[in-house]
Amino acid sequence: MSHHLISCIALFAIAIVVLTASDLIASDDRDEQEQVYRSQQSNSILSLRKILKVVRPHIKGEIIETEFEFEHGMPVYEIKYIDKSGRVREMYVDAKNGKIIKDELD
Repeated sequence: MSHHLISCIALFAIAIVVLTASDLIASDDRDEQEQVYRSQQSNSILSLRKILKVVRPHIKGEIIETEFEFEHGMPVYEIKYIDKSGRVREMYVDAKNGKIIKDELD
């Protein structure tokens, strides 16, 4: 086989792996989004809007990212923000009741 053909086969194989991995990640994201939606609809977790109303007075800076995740099996919102001194911080909030679990440097 020529080097050109081997290179093409290798690139094709890499493309398949990348596309398959991205499909799996997208599927995981959809599953998580559906789980969040179902949890909010059943009132087992608070919406991000309600969480932000509760914690906003405790955030001294600009919010740059929010994420829903499970920490040790517990549903939490992770809120990243830049504090007044320019440091990135992460706040973890219990998604069930809005209680701040942790607020730390990133």
